[in-house]
Amino acid sequence: MRFTGTDAQEADTISNFTVLETLMVTGERVERSVFDTASSVEVVSDEQLKKKAPGKSVKEIIDGMANVHMPGDTGAPVIRGQATEGPNRGVGAFTAGTVPRATLNVDGRYLSFNELYFGTSSLWDVESVEVFRGPQTTSQGANSIAGAIIVNTKDPTFTPEAAYQVIYGSNNMKRASLAVLRPDHRG
Repeated sequence: MRFTGTDAQEADTISNFTVLETLMVTGERVERSVFDTASSVEVVSDEQLKKKAPGKSVKEIIDGMANVHMPGDTGAPVIRGQATEGPNRGVGAFTAGTVPRATLNVDGRYLSFNELYFGTSSLWDVESVEVFRGPQTTSQGANSIAGAIIVNTKDPTFTPEAAYQVIYGSNNMKRASLAVLRPDHRG
């Protein structure tokens, strides 16, 4: 086998590449790489959340995604131009809720309309956020005609841990959070 100076330069160039982390899609029936899924999905990992949005909420992360818009502090997202708050509006939707057009799933639990519409959750313990754009009724159920939002929180550990977070910001924003994990060793 014969090597030329060009081959050595190509090998040197290849060694300068950065290997990116593999983003896994968990919102489908089978966990797979984002490159192996046919769904239109955007995944934001724990590392990306720390870089992009320290102290922000899940709604603020969703609003920054392609083809997704959050109309304000309260409200359901608009995914690919389709409002996800459902057919009921006004007092009827507020008191009784409605069937949303997108699901919000936090650790396998689907949130109700009022939790989707009025709730805003911190990124304090979030491992990843996935937004599926377009119909997901086969994998997520009947209420996901516009799409689905999957929020995965961090798994518990069996060693003692502690973490804190203090945030100050404009418009009188103040937040302090403390988390302490002490495993239960009672048999």
